[in-house]
Formats: sequence, structure tokens, C-alpha cells
Amino acid sequence: MKEQSKNVLPSYFKENPIFSQLFDGFLEKYRSYGKFSGTITLSFVSREDREILEGFLGKKFYRTRGN
Repeated sequence: MKEQSKNVLPSYFKENPIFSQLFDGFLEKYRSYGKFSGTITLSFVSREDREILEGFLGKKFYRTRGN
């Protein structure tokens, strides 16, 4: 059971490409500041992707332009 649970999260990230954008943003911030700091902005995120992030992170994200 423990081995199976180790594979759940990587599979979830691979199934949802929005996480690739998010992790790329983390990497760029780390390269820039040398630590995990700052704000990551994702552009052109679909409603579905936004809902995936909201569900995973437990926080609501709203578009600031043109809803």
C-alpha cells in the first residue's frame, strides 16, 4: 500500500500539465533569487486548469482581467 501511494502524486502531476507550468515558475524563481521566493503568475490558464490548482492547493484563484 505504501509503495502504491508513492506513485499517486507524480502520476497526478503528469496527468495535469498545469503543474508543469507551475513547477517551471518555481524553478525560474529559484534560479533568480536562489531560494523559493516571490510570486508566480500563470498566463492563459483555462477554467479547468484553474479548478485543478484550486483543488490541489485549497485556495481560490480568480482571473484579474476580463473574467
